[in-house]
Amino acid sequence: MACTTVDAVAAAIRAMVVRGASAIGISAAYGLVLAARERIAEGGDWQAAWEEDYALLADTRPTASNLFWALKRMRDRLDRVKKHADPLAVLEAEAIAIHESDREANLVMAQLGVERIRKHQGNAQAILTHGNAGALATGGVGTALGVIRAAFLEGLVEHVYANETRPWLQGSRLTAWELAGEGIPVTVNADSAGAHLLKTKGITWVSRRRRLHCRQWRCDQQDRHLSIGSVRHAPRRAFHGGGAEFEPGPDDGHW
Repeated sequence: MACTTVDAVAAAIRAMVVRGASAIGISAAYGLVLAARERIAEGGDWQAAWEEDYALLADTRPTASNLFWALKRMRDRLDRVKKHADPLAVLEAEAIAIHESDREANLVMAQLGVERIRKHQGNAQAILTHGNAGALATGGVGTALGVIRAAFLEGLVEHVYANETRPWLQGSRLTAWELAGEGIPVTVNADSAGAHLLKTKGITWVSRRRRLHCRQWRCDQQDRHLSIGSVRHAPRRAFHGGGAEFEPGPDDGHW
């Protein structure tokens, strides 16, 4: 899907064609670049019109904190533009910086995740995933799936069991597709089969959204609002003695 206008970007975010905290923020940043290009070409008070486009994007996903973080960063950068600087070039550079910083964060997280898996076990592991936190949801290789990709290259992944993740089926439509494309062994299962898999498949790590838990469980308000489908796995992991989850940053409030 190609978006050449801010209206198209807003529609893609609102319709959940773009999913994932990072992908939403990055898309919104580029959307503001497209908006500036169009408004500047129109002439007149382009910044007032640009603010309307800002509001359009902000209204697309009211629970997506990364969206508002990226929009605010773009506005703050515009406010600091020097008198004779090209505002379009400045905004484009800022959007690219947001994108590249996310790509770099993915790579760092992948390396840290591999080190954590090796520290706890050190051999090939069975992993259960919920949702999608891969390349389709970020600006790079993915957060939780980025770790799984890196761990697979290090021989630390035996098999991945991907919850279908209702109601949007990110697990079956996105996660499984990404993993299969990388040649990583993956099986799609119904969400309700998670407990049985934890009991019978020797799963030691559970990747949910952007987190990795190992033999412990954290559930805060954000978890309850945004990962209802995975909360049921908390007592199951505790009962069966395993599990893992990758920890998001403070701005990752939407998946």
